[in-house]
Amino acid sequence: MGWGAEAIPVAVVSGSGLATIPEGYRVEDERTYKELGWPVTDVAGHPNRLLVVRSPSGERTFLACGRPHPYEGWSAAEMERPLGDLSLWGVRAVVLTCAAGGLTEAAAPGTLVVVDEVVDLQSPQAGGEPPLLAATGPALADRAVGALSPHAAAVRGRYAAVWGPQYETPADAAWLAGLADVVGMSGAPEARAARRLGLTAVMVAAVVNRSGGAMDHEEVLGGGARLQSCLQAALAALLAAVGPDGARGGPHSREPG
Repeated sequence: MGWGAEAIPVAVVSGSGLATIPEGYRVEDERTYKELGWPVTDVAGHPNRLLVVRSPSGERTFLACGRPHPYEGWSAAEMERPLGDLSLWGVRAVVLTCAAGGLTEAAAPGTLVVVDEVVDLQSPQAGGEPPLLAATGPALADRAVGALSPHAAAVRGRYAAVWGPQYETPADAAWLAGLADVVGMSGAPEARAARRLGLTAVMVAAVVNRSGGAMDHEEVLGGGARLQSCLQAALAALLAAVGPDGARGGPHSREPG
């Protein structure tokens, strides 16, 4: 797949209702997921389009607008193909955004949670604790919080990846609060793929609701829409902090934590 002579070292993968062009960036190229042979989700808020955008200072970035979900029936290989292809096209760092429900007081709606670890409840292990997947390395997590904080409340925390598609009951939310700060239905496949591919990863969960309350997908999209204006500026600041220098800072799998 040709994307021009310039390398594109950084990609963003957007969650439900969170696909937005970073402030000051302009679109240079666009392909549909169907054209690329990627899984096409039917879930609202996922445009299924890959954009190439350019920053005011000239760097290009991939924006993958939307993602498939395990509950839709995709295989592990299908779920991980987008990151695999992006890696083949030269990507060395990836920013993963996810819409999430808040489980703790620190993760109030409107907060951006830089995810240190993913509690993988999508891959339960018989008789044992759920796997913990490294998401954002410690030094990079601190840098990400610093970049995001001028634009929104930003903290570090842990993300619980659940199967879905149903939302959490109050009892579910109370139990999950003992494991994580936020909860959502994605993140784990990409965290696994990033480590396997040696990509530097930054995962950001945008808290759109308080977990355990009455909720539907339209409300999730509404929460994402309310975050759009701050996300545009926050994402531009995060990309400036992550790459291309961050993409040259070494693979995700080599950063401690």
